[in-house]
Amino acid sequence: PTQHRDQQLRRIPRSMSNFDEGISYGQHPPHPDSAIRLASSVHRFHLPEMGWGNNGPGTSVSFTRAFRTSGKCVETKLLMQQTDAARLALAQALSAGSGRNKHAEVIRTSQEYLPLIHQVLSSCKAHPDGAILDERLLFEWSSGIEKAKSSKKEDRFSKSEALMYDLVMTIVCEGLGHVGMACDNCIEGKFANSSKSFKLAAGIFDFLAVVQLPKWISKGTTVTEKELPIECAVGTCEALKELFLGIAQQMAVATVLVKPEKPNYKLVAKLCLGNCARFEEFTRIMRNKANGQMVKIDSSFYTLLTFQITLQKALSSYFQARAAWDDDEYGVAICMLSESSTLMRTRSSPTGKGIPDIDSKSSLRALINDISDFRKHISSLMQLWENDNSTVYFSKVPSSVPNNMVISQGTLMMKTIPFSLSEVKPLLLSAPSESFADPSAPPPTAPRMNDNPPPPTLSQVDDEEPPPYSAIDDLPAIRERSDSELARELQAKLNAGEDI
Repeated sequence: PTQHRDQQLRRIPRSMSNFDEGISYGQHPPHPDSAIRLASSVHRFHLPEMGWGNNGPGTSVSFTRAFRTSGKCVETKLLMQQTDAARLALAQALSAGSGRNKHAEVIRTSQEYLPLIHQVLSSCKAHPDGAILDERLLFEWSSGIEKAKSSKKEDRFSKSEALMYDLVMTIVCEGLGHVGMACDNCIEGKFANSSKSFKLAAGIFDFLAVVQLPKWISKGTTVTEKELPIECAVGTCEALKELFLGIAQQMAVATVLVKPEKPNYKLVAKLCLGNCARFEEFTRIMRNKANGQMVKIDSSFYTLLTFQITLQKALSSYFQARAAWDDDEYGVAICMLSESSTLMRTRSSPTGKGIPDIDSKSSLRALINDISDFRKHISSLMQLWENDNSTVYFSKVPSSVPNNMVISQGTLMMKTIPFSLSEVKPLLLSAPSESFADPSAPPPTAPRMNDNPPPPTLSQVDDEEPPPYSAIDDLPAIRERSDSELARELQAKLNAGEDI
């Protein structure tokens, strides 16, 4: 079922890692497979769907019939026929059963339909007096981000006559198609490809938030955001950009950790802290700019997000500890590892330190074995370190990590891959002149296509705007050039799709 699919967690298979307990760096075991799987766990959103007509999904709309009179020009008529065919292909790809190639097909059909619906919209804007419809156009879409509204198919769809609505949701389809493709690549251990797909998705939602939706909003509205999918809100799209950039960096971390050679633990610690900053920024934006939309998202997503924020902090402390031990800071390393252990405990209250409680109904139950394994690894490593320190090194263990040893900022390595709409040529739309040739003839009764269809209204932010705070913008500059250079080198390889 759709709701069940929306709750799935995607993790790398146990066979992907090159590590086993027989390999160690020096005298201590390396990071375990469970740390890699936990670090790369993600939430899989489902895809939007089109409303159904008598002949299946997407068949309730026909541009050919709607523009039969005003689109008699040969070139315009061909455009309407191509638009119908491309829209039907997208509808069929979205409603197809799950399969390895589903997301690739959704991306392909979205990219084919997008310039066509864009050209129809541009033609209506260029020839508003000629955009007279013979048949009503009513676009119906379900959200790919929201939890299921109803078990009844007809109740899942939001409706609008705006061509811009169809254009925006098509862009959303391409974006969430890349997200699905990224999850598929993550399962197969293709982390560089997965990271790139998440960056493509981030670029698409950034385009919606910064370019496309503000254009729609500026025209005025008679439709509220409650009537349209959550993806049609600027705040939601802005937040999703941050989320997908954070997950893209998760994939970069997994790319490093899955390799057999010893990683740069300090760099990995900074990357994990950067992931945490992205996820916290997602939450901040949703609360400040899309608070009314938050309840529409399935609670299992927020459960995983809360878990990931704490997990990324725990992983950062863990890898800082590994780096400190390698730098002969034995007492500090034990203190950092203790902090990681504390963060991995089950929290005693919703606001307490630790990870959320996981019961038989929790969406995190698929991670129970990996959480348990990572806890055991930390405990075992702590015993080894404490034994070595008490018999060999005799380094004082501080009660808290010294300020000069704390990594105060995370590395934000990922940037969006920009998205834009291609320029299109408006085609001729002409009003039926025959109706006006005879003065006694009545005016045309067909509805006129509104070239500026009603956009959604985003919920108003509080009268007093929140302070211009950004957890990401406040992060200080990276102090160590060597780690910065390594991050840029890693980013370049990920962009090139190289095997790192």
